Amino acid sequence: MDQLYTRNPDNTLGARWTPRERIDGIQYAASIATKWSDAELAAIGLFRLIEAEPVPVGKQIVGSEIVFNGTCFQWQNTLEDIPLPSPLDFPLNPAQFDAILALLGITVEQIDVAIDTAINDPTQNAFAKAKVRKATVYRRENDLFTVLGPIVNITDTQIDEAWMQAKDLR
Repeated sequence: MDQLYTRNPDNTLGARWTPRERIDGIQYAASIATKWSDAELAAIGLFRLIEAEPVPVGKQIVGSEIVFNGTCFQWQNTLEDIPLPSPLDFPLNPAQFDAILALLGITVEQIDVAIDTAINDPTQNAFAKAKVRKATVYRRENDLFTVLGPIVNITDTQIDEAWMQAKDLR
C-alpha cells in the first residue's frame, strides 16, 4: 500500500497518515492511497511521497531533500559527476612500470640521459636513477615524471594514458 502523509503549515512533510485517522470527521478507506489522484488527495490534506528520479550513469548523490510541489512531496537528489579515475589513484609495480616504458617507446638508457640532462648534482642524479631502476612501487605524483617527460618528448597526457593502461596488467 502506498503511504500517505499530512503537510505541516510550513509546507514540509508531516506525519504518516493511517486509515484509522479521521479527516474533518470522515474516516477514509486505505484504498484512497492507490485509487485517488494526487489532486484528490491534496484536497483533503493528504500527500504521496514520491521517490527521486533515477540517478543517471556517471552521477552520484551528494545530498537529498524532500520538496513539496503543490500536490505531492518528492525526494530530490543533488547530484555531481562521479570523479574519473586518475593515475594518481594507482601505484604501479615494476613490471607495470616497464610496460609503460614499452608503451611509450622509451628505454632505460633514454631515462638515464634525461636524468643526466635534468639533474646536475651527482648525489641527486644517482638517487633519481636508483628511484627509476630499483623502486618497488611507482607513483604518478612523483615529480620526476613531469621533469623527465618533456626531455624524452612525452607529454603528461601520454604518461597518464599509458599509466591507466598499465594499471590493469597483472
